[in-house]
Amino acid sequence: MLSYFQVGEWLFYPHKNEIHCKEEVFKIRPKTAEVFKVLLQANGEIVSKHDLLQQVWNDVIVEEHVVFQSMTELRKVFKGTSTIKTHPRKGYSISETITEIDMHSGHEESAFSIRSRFKLDDHKKFYYLAPLIVCLCLLLFLAVKYSTENHVAKQGSVMVLPVTNRIEDSEHMWVKYGGMDLLIKYLQPQLDAPVLPTEEVLDTLKRADVNQEEFDEVTVSRLFEVSGAEVIVVQAMSGYSGDYQLVYSIYKKGSITRGALFADNTNQLYSDLYSLILHSMGVTEISEIQTYQHNFANEMLATAIGEMQSDSFTTAVTMLQAVLVTEPENLLACRMLVKSLVYLNKYEEAKQAAKRGIEYAIKNGDTKNLGRLLFWQALSTTQQRQFDEALAILYQVKIKSEQTNDLLYLANTYRVIGKIHLNKKKFSQAREAIFEALRFYQTIQEPYGQSSMHIDLGELALAEQDWQAAMSSFNTALALATKSNISQLVAMSNEWIAKTNEARNDTIN
Repeated sequence: MLSYFQVGEWLFYPHKNEIHCKEEVFKIRPKTAEVFKVLLQANGEIVSKHDLLQQVWNDVIVEEHVVFQSMTELRKVFKGTSTIKTHPRKGYSISETITEIDMHSGHEESAFSIRSRFKLDDHKKFYYLAPLIVCLCLLLFLAVKYSTENHVAKQGSVMVLPVTNRIEDSEHMWVKYGGMDLLIKYLQPQLDAPVLPTEEVLDTLKRADVNQEEFDEVTVSRLFEVSGAEVIVVQAMSGYSGDYQLVYSIYKKGSITRGALFADNTNQLYSDLYSLILHSMGVTEISEIQTYQHNFANEMLATAIGEMQSDSFTTAVTMLQAVLVTEPENLLACRMLVKSLVYLNKYEEAKQAAKRGIEYAIKNGDTKNLGRLLFWQALSTTQQRQFDEALAILYQVKIKSEQTNDLLYLANTYRVIGKIHLNKKKFSQAREAIFEALRFYQTIQEPYGQSSMHIDLGELALAEQDWQAAMSSFNTALALATKSNISQLVAMSNEWIAKTNEARNDTIN
């Protein structure tokens, strides 16, 4: 039966993933649409996160964070209303009158299907599995360069934000992300401090839930909290060919350097900004800029990145596939394609896309991208529960990441290894891997990763029924998330603390 739902004054079309209200149309992600449909079919009854995971993500390994992400997306649609109601420790419900309407017959019928309440014993089968999708996807794209032998950065990380592009012609569409990508590539070989790669900057912006068109001081302050960066570069370009202007702000904790640059071509602008940033960070011996592949020369790639930032992953996949037809060795496009396929739960396609990128990385001797693409291949394999094969690939990722000092991919690799061992109830190996991941996250001062790893340690303690250790880990995660104002992890930590108390009380009783 093809049907839609009337929810108060809202209309929800599951087959189109759309919510309509008067003249407004809100497009939501497919999984969020499935979550909303489950809530509607409960007809006002409470649906636990466990039941949502069972019904919407029953074929993959995920963690409860995916539910938080979908709820956040729905609340943005229903902003200012009480349509989505949260019941602490229980779940969620719809507070509006719900009617399901058959689009063919026009007959109306009540939504149905009341799900059972969360039970810890049932949930043990699932929350000890390897939850990966959202948190890892939020973390996977961190790539950090270190040049010191002991892998300790001399300074905090540098974050270059997308360019505010005030040039309206179509020939400069690439500037928003391309200018950022170009400057990142200029800076990475020169600094001991890690320069966050393009993918990680984009993920951090989404994680911080900030305006991505204009970056004011409030936004920059928020990004300092979430990213752990020590330097943030803001830039805006205007003008036209032969007469360009770049206004820049270099933010450090406690100081700001502002200025404007003028040039007749964009390459000269970024060469000058590169030198200014290095001087501001105390670098006196500045190397000549090397020639880099301009990943965003293809306008379609820049547009696809924009679609990904809007969570339009299906559209992004189509565009990225088109880019790779003409530029098959564009490894940034390949990684973005794999990421989009993972978000769409198309794991076999993601594996094949990663495999093609791996072949080009090997051919070109690109060890860093080889390690990252192997990681994606391992992640997709893990999602298909092929754990032994995934472990074998992850061993290769460790080797490649160690060769290039790609510490965040090392951290993420150890985290996945820990999750796999936890799923296989090999607690000793899981603990060893989790502590290795935590050590790397601490080294690069990445707050999201550190908080996430303490949650993982808490899950491990719960699996061993060590309530005190579990509570300690979850409280540490909460403190870290609160300090960095990471609302998603604050909510997740509080949920785990509540579950630990319930589990402990159930055992006592």
